[in-house]
Order: sequence, then C-alpha cells, then structure tokens
Amino acid sequence: QCETFNVDTEAVIAHEDSVNSATFSADGSHLVTASEDKTAKIYGQNTHGKWVEETIISHQDGVGSAIFSADDRHVVTTSYDQTAKIYSQVDGAWDEKLTIFHEGDFYSVTFSTDGRHLVTANMDNTAKICAEGGDGSWEEKLTIFHDDWVNSATFSTDGSHVLTVSDDNKAKIYGKEGDGSWVEKITFPNNRRITTATFSADGCRVVLACIDDAAIIYGQKTDGSWEEEATIPHDHSVMSAIFGADDRCVLTVSFDCVAKIYGQKTDGSWEEEIIISHVAWINSASFSANGRHLVTASVDSTAKIYSRRDSGSWEEKCIISHNYNVISATFSPDSRHAVTASNDGTAKIYGLKTDGSWIEKAIISHKSSLKSANFSDDGCLVVTTGTDGTAKIYG
Repeated sequence: QCETFNVDTEAVIAHEDSVNSATFSADGSHLVTASEDKTAKIYGQNTHGKWVEETIISHQDGVGSAIFSADDRHVVTTSYDQTAKIYSQVDGAWDEKLTIFHEGDFYSVTFSTDGRHLVTANMDNTAKICAEGGDGSWEEKLTIFHDDWVNSATFSTDGSHVLTVSDDNKAKIYGKEGDGSWVEKITFPNNRRITTATFSADGCRVVLACIDDAAIIYGQKTDGSWEEEATIPHDHSVMSAIFGADDRCVLTVSFDCVAKIYGQKTDGSWEEEIIISHVAWINSASFSANGRHLVTASVDSTAKIYSRRDSGSWEEKCIISHNYNVISATFSPDSRHAVTASNDGTAKIYGLKTDGSWIEKAIISHKSSLKSANFSDDGCLVVTTGTDGTAKIYG
C-alpha cells in the first residue's frame, strides 16, 4: 500500500561478456546468470544476507539460458556448444549430474513442476525427456522424434504429459505410464505451421499458436480423444497463445500488432472479449497470477496494463512509456506490481493502488539496453540484465 518504493543495489554480478539471462530460485535465496563468456554463475545469500558466488558452470561456448527447478534443488544450463548441463544442490554444494547432448541449438529446456523431470527442445528435430532417480542421479528416458526442428516442449501442470511442437506442422503429446516409461498419446496434424503450444492448468486443453494467422483451441473429451473447440483469427502470424489462471480465457499475440482475449461461455463455446492494439508489433503479453490483469510490451515504446472489471469486461488502466522498444513486461507473483524492461536502458516498476489505478514506483537504469527484468517469487526483489555484461538485484 506504500506510495513510495525505495530501491537499493544489493549485488552486481560481473561477466566478461553479455549476460543472456538472470533468474531467481523460487525461494529467492539463489540466483543464476547465463553469459556469452561461456559460463553460468550461481549466487546465494549467506547468513548475513550478502550475495556470494557458489559455483561457476563452464561450457565450450556461450550459455544461452540457465534456470532453477521449481523446488530449487536443480539448475539446468543450455549452451551453443549443443549441450545442456544439470546441476543439483547436495549438502549446500552444487554437483554436475548429467550432460545432455544434442546435434543442434536449443529452443528450450523445462523442468516439470515437481523438479524430477526435464524436457529439451532442439533444432536437431528431437526433444529429450530426462528424469531424476531415487539416488539423485539423472538419466535420459526418451527421445521424441519429429521431421523438423522442435521449437518447444513443455510439461502439463501435474507433470504426467509432455507437449512438443515442431516446424513439421505437428504437435505431439506423450504421457507417462505407471512404470515410468513415456508413450505417445496423440499427434495433432495441422495444415498450419505451429509456433507454440500450451497446456491449460488442468491439462484438459491445448492452444496452438500458428504462423498462418490463427490460434486453435483443442479440448480433451471424456473418452480421451481431442477435438477442436475454437479458432481465434488474426491478420498476421500468431506469436504466442496462453491460458488464463482459471483456464477459461486465452490470450493471443500476433504480428498484426494486436493481442486478443477469448473467453469460454457457460455453454462451452468461445467468444472474443477484447482486442488490445499497439502501433507496432507486440513483444510479449501475459496475465497476472490472479488472472485479474494483463500487460503487453510493444516495439512502439509502450507497455499497457488492462484489468478485469467485476462484470467480466476488460478496461485499459495504464500506459507505461519508454524512449525505445519495450522488450518485456511481467507481474510480481502477488499481482500488485509490474516491471518493464526497455532497450532505452531502463526498467520501470509500477504498483497497483487501492482504487485500481497503477502508478510508477521506481526506475532502474543500466548503461546499455536491457535484456530482461524479473521479480523473485516472493515479489520482494527485482533482477535486471543488460547488454553491458551486468545483472543488478534490487530490493
């Protein structure tokens, strides 16, 4: 409820080249950075609250990403050397558990919610599922083959299914059996090129974002089969499509400079609820955790926050202006703050007031363009990364 928001630099983590990402662990006690200098660095807070380096993960080429599992026990890095490395924390120390080899660059790497499984998506036309054994070791369990690049691979919320998407115009769902093996459940053949595919929280729906001007919602029937429920049209390629917190809304983003929200009616049909327009293409759009707000980030140097009225309709609440391209905009876990990152070298934090309006709380400056700005899971910290080779933690 504060009208002022004080920020202090708690740590500066230096690399010898550009920092590609910086990500907090779920409890906010650790941070991992990924850099073009061929390393990832894990930092932790000691008993005095000071951030100290705990380990350096080395690759043969630049590290494109590094993330924690949801339970904070594991870190996975991906590198342009075509390997991913899993590190696990044992008795306070970080040990390498598995190196995953591919023959191409990574599109993504994702942990399951329980942190015991991991799936990669790679340009070598494969996705790989890995699992943690009872003794803490990791091993590869399955390679999923496509006829073209696999551009995404994700788990359902309960970790029992994996959804892969390939440039071969197909999406595949694999399910985990009782013996721990994985079997193919369905292939969605499509005459449209799919960019992303996302499960709903309950795992009963999938939304496909397609290059040829549409997003498609599929639902699982009681007999286990899948059928198309709705098509969301756009005037250009759809970059992303995600479900809201209650699975009854879908948010799409397209190169037509428009984001759309479709909602499910009581009879099961889907209808358009709002169109959000920018004067240039939209880099990202996301819901808040409580599903009451959404924020877009655009090349037109603005981010827009919309909120849902009690009646269910959406209204524009705030426009956040920068001097250059806004590359990302995200909410804090409690849905009460939003942070933007811009190529103008600044990140801006906005807060929600009791009257439903949003006001600027702080501006974080770098000496160069920003790559990202993210909240810790408790919402008390913000970490920014810049092309100047630094990551900054603010509290």
